Amino acid sequence: MEQLDSHSCLVGFCLIAFEIFVLIPLSAHLYPGPMAPGSSTLITATLGLAVIAAAKLAVLMENNIDPFMCGLWYSFALLVLCVEVWFRENPELLNGSRFKGYPIFLFHQPGGNGTKAIVPMPGYTRIFGAWHAGGVCLCFFMHVLGSGFPLEQKAQTALALGLLWAIWATINQWRSTYGASQFCQMGILFHSLTGPGCGLYAYWMLHFWLTNRSPGKFTGGEFILLGTVARHSHYVQLHGLVLMKGKRPYQRRTARR
Repeated sequence: MEQLDSHSCLVGFCLIAFEIFVLIPLSAHLYPGPMAPGSSTLITATLGLAVIAAAKLAVLMENNIDPFMCGLWYSFALLVLCVEVWFRENPELLNGSRFKGYPIFLFHQPGGNGTKAIVPMPGYTRIFGAWHAGGVCLCFFMHVLGSGFPLEQKAQTALALGLLWAIWATINQWRSTYGASQFCQMGILFHSLTGPGCGLYAYWMLHFWLTNRSPGKFTGGEFILLGTVARHSHYVQLHGLVLMKGKRPYQRRTARR
């Protein structure tokens, strides 16, 4: 078991290093944006990343790679990226101003004159950023601890983590389509439902839960988690329909800096 975990850990490290320093920068330069919702360019970019994500997931599952060990490195990378907001009102690594977007290209388009983020961060924005960074830390902690849990408890933990990844991926999917005024779309699309980041880990963790949970009826905890996400998903859908009416959010808004 230790040998399998070590192998999974090495695979996860190599994958996240390749994606951060090669795949994301290359994708962002191929499709720098902005890309209008429903445009052929955005559809092509979305489908391209979806194919990469599906192929990656198939290979990982075929080789029995532990999703906890791979997710450990991905969540750690997000931790490093997000906790800067605890210490600075202008988190330069996150908003891309320090290295002109490289390597994550979230708020800085390739070749852009500056970050799209509004800096310094207002207090109400920074507090939510700080809370989110805490959530990313917890995500990393649970990948570390969960990798050593007995299989039944590990499966239950995979459900919680899978739902968390799915929530983040759904948010990123929306922003990759309608958030070109704030984001480099290809950078955020990587972490969407159709990308090899948050979306892939959502599907992988949920599959691990389904195939390794104790057979029989759903537990009370499973009902609570699935019911909570399902309930809020309904409100998210309604809110999304309202936002879409008569708006073109991909156009850049004028904002004070």
